[in-house]
Formats: sequence, C-alpha cells, structure tokens
Amino acid sequence: MVVSEAMAFQILTFMTCKLSIHEMAAQSIVSTIANGVFQMPFGVAICCCTRLANIIGTGHIPNLNILKNTYFLVALGLGIINFLFLASSASWLSQMFNPSDNPSNVVRILTTKVLFIIGINQFADCFNIICAGILRAQGRQTTGSILSFISFYFIALPLEVFLAFNLQMGIQGLWAGLAFGVFLLASFEAYCVINLNWSKIISQFLTRETKSLIT
Repeated sequence: MVVSEAMAFQILTFMTCKLSIHEMAAQSIVSTIANGVFQMPFGVAICCCTRLANIIGTGHIPNLNILKNTYFLVALGLGIINFLFLASSASWLSQMFNPSDNPSNVVRILTTKVLFIIGINQFADCFNIICAGILRAQGRQTTGSILSFISFYFIALPLEVFLAFNLQMGIQGLWAGLAFGVFLLASFEAYCVINLNWSKIISQFLTRETKSLIT
C-alpha cells in the first residue's frame, strides 16, 4: 500500500522531466513540501493501526466503532489543518524556497498554484492515509494494495498524462490527476471501512492466532 503510493509520486516526478525547466524546479519544491505535510496524517495512521489492532485482540466491538468514528473525525480535522496551512502560506513557502525580487518569477508562480492543488488534495489524502491504517489494523492489506494500485496506476496515471500533455496543463495537470486518483482511493477505502463486519474481522484474527500457536 505504502510502496504503490510512493512510486506514484516518483512517477509523477519523472514525468515532470518532460516539461520545462521551471516546472521541474517547481516540482522539486512542491514534492518536498507535500512530503512534509504527509508526515502528520501518516503518524496518526500508525497510531490508529496499533490501537485498533489492540482492540481487535480484545474483541470489544463497541470500542472499535467508537475508534473508527473518532479517526474519521481526526482525518477531517487534519485535512482542514493541512489545507489552511498550504492555502495561507503557499506564496510565502514558494518565496522561501525561491527567494527573488522579481514578482513575475515563473517558478514561484507555478509553486504557489500547485501548492493550492495539493492543499485541496489534503482533504482526500488524510482520509486515504488514515483509512489505509484502519485496513492494515484489520489485516486487510491485500484489499488496500489492490485499491491503491487501481487508483494510482489505472486511473490517476492516465489522467495525469492527459491533463499535463494533451491539455497542456503542465505540472498543474500532473498534480490534479494525482489528486483525483487520491480522492477515488479515499472513497473506496472509506467504503470498505464503513461497510465492514467487525465480528468477521475478529474471527479471522482468532483463526490466525490459533494457527500461529499450533505451529
């Protein structure tokens, strides 16, 4: 799950090499910032995965539902925080990475525009990251990996190419296509998390534990 998402971002960076030198420079800036804002929801997802796995071990379903709903609210809160941070500081961040007195600096303008797209994407990406943590806690990594692979490589990647090169949107098209793929992935993962059977998850866990004790 994590590898497929990381590779999707690397492919986006490689495709930037086909664009102008200014867009390549902007990509180096926005990818660094995007990686930074990714860390907070990813850390929450790790805590979420560990805590849910512990509760699954106890078999207490009411607590599992409470935690699931709580983490959904946390994902929404993180999305709002990251969006407000990127939207309000996009110009300042682009200037910090590219100090120049020229107000028409191409790299700075591109960076500011792409950071706003990344900011909007935070709403979906925070849900994606935390829902992925919930799926890992349930032992459903295969489901998450399949959804991630389909969303990034069969939907987002072709859309990125179409927007960036066919519609001449450049780096903004690349990130817009990726954002659409993340939105679909978050929707698929949220559906899987909401429409789950905790009793079945606990039963599967007990079966795995029994087998491991026997062996």
